[in-house]
Amino acid sequence: MVCKADSLIQYPLFDVLTDDQWVVEQWTGLSDKNGIEIFEGDVLSYYEGEEILLVQYCKEYARFGCLIYLQYGVEPENDCWRWLDELIDSNSEVVGNQHQNIELLTAKKE
Repeated sequence: MVCKADSLIQYPLFDVLTDDQWVVEQWTGLSDKNGIEIFEGDVLSYYEGEEILLVQYCKEYARFGCLIYLQYGVEPENDCWRWLDELIDSNSEVVGNQHQNIELLTAKKE
């Protein structure tokens, strides 16, 4: 069963997996500097915004990694990839996710 955070209604997992209104993302098993759990699709600020990271799962290596946006509004290239477990330290913080805060990945750095 899956529960929405803002209600006590329970949904069968099959209904959630087959309904387009839901986005299922996996917990990485890691937390940021504030103890916030990091999920696939989260956007991380690294070194106070020097790098913006998008958490993704790499099937080829069965491991979570991050696409690195070197500055806001710059699309990452294939080689801009680092493993999440190697990045997590006192300098990483969850600042949003790719579904609710897409502007974090597209806004120009001031």
